[in-house]
Amino acid sequence: MSNSVGVGGGGLYYAVNHHGELKSLYQLTMDELRQIKSETFHCPNCHERLLVRAGPKVTPHFAHFPKSNCVLHKGESVIHETGKWDLFHWMKRQGYNVELETYLKEIQQRPDILITYREKRIAFEYQCSTISIKEITKRNQAYLREGIFPLWILGIKQLKQHSHRGFLLNDFLRSFLYYFNDQFHLYFYDPDQKQMIVLSNLHYTGKPYVYGVVNGYPLPSFKFPQLFTAKKSSLKYPLTHSWEKLLYNHRTRYKAKVSSLEYQFRQYVYLNGHHFSLIPSVCYLPVAGQLSLKMKPYIWQTRLLMDHFMKKSVGEIGQFPSIFTPPTINQYQVDVAMQYVNLLEGLEVLKKINSNQWVKKKEITFHQNMKNALEDDKNMINQLKNLQRIHNLEGFVP
Repeated sequence: MSNSVGVGGGGLYYAVNHHGELKSLYQLTMDELRQIKSETFHCPNCHERLLVRAGPKVTPHFAHFPKSNCVLHKGESVIHETGKWDLFHWMKRQGYNVELETYLKEIQQRPDILITYREKRIAFEYQCSTISIKEITKRNQAYLREGIFPLWILGIKQLKQHSHRGFLLNDFLRSFLYYFNDQFHLYFYDPDQKQMIVLSNLHYTGKPYVYGVVNGYPLPSFKFPQLFTAKKSSLKYPLTHSWEKLLYNHRTRYKAKVSSLEYQFRQYVYLNGHHFSLIPSVCYLPVAGQLSLKMKPYIWQTRLLMDHFMKKSVGEIGQFPSIFTPPTINQYQVDVAMQYVNLLEGLEVLKKINSNQWVKKKEITFHQNMKNALEDDKNMINQLKNLQRIHNLEGFVP
């Protein structure tokens, strides 16, 4: 018997009975199927009455009547239904207590799959379509309030590869980030190939793309705990090419149309007597937490130095205000200002005294011309390469 929910023509392998319970045809004998045909079932999506179809050459399934307008009948959600059913059986085969589309009255949510393991509950959401970030946040907060861990698996069409190791990360996908084993992760499932896809070791390389490693795992041989124990990658933080290119583009390519946030940044720099293309080279450093921020790195880094560093004298003590990233779904967030301090210390710009104080070691100023700016950029990149070799930059930045 197939493990898919959807079949040709919008068939379903589960439906709601007259008691309001979700029932499937999974593992029913032919005698049980003949008996169940006399019962009344409704579609969980449109609530129309369904037919039970089964026979020697027909995979047992529920079906809409021919004139139905349900999207499931039209096949628009077959990929979603198939993937959901695959994931349900994947967890069930591993011995977990699994429920399909059970209604959680306390939060008025119906997760695709609910798992109970050692008194902990995990809500699987297999998300193929694009929904609002507000809705994602609402669901996550509701689950977390009830002590339920939300685990979002995205449809494979949401995975958009830009280059060999370059991937799209828009605001929608950023809403599904997880952080395990010192890495950011996104999870996808491909029901056609029966593969779990894990995108890991993600790093910012300029909006809207990220640099990362993608691994595909055949579902039958893949175990649930492996989702959270991604392979250690030899991929270094991509500063040598990506960041050099980003900084060069910032210096040399003028964009007339920019966001209101960037426009305000430019005005702030102008009012202080400088040009935004001549920012100090250390105002564009590759901090790990940048992946979670919507604000471009040179905006917040330049503001930090202008407001809290440049006005101080060498030897003077100072501190930066915290800039916390939005939390990932598993509630990881980091102070990127502190990550920035660590890099500035490595570049010998300042000396950290404790967790929130430092001593200024050298003056940092805006460049006077483009030639000097580009030369300083090259020197900074070389220093970062040395830091990477000495400290393994990913471990160097907490």
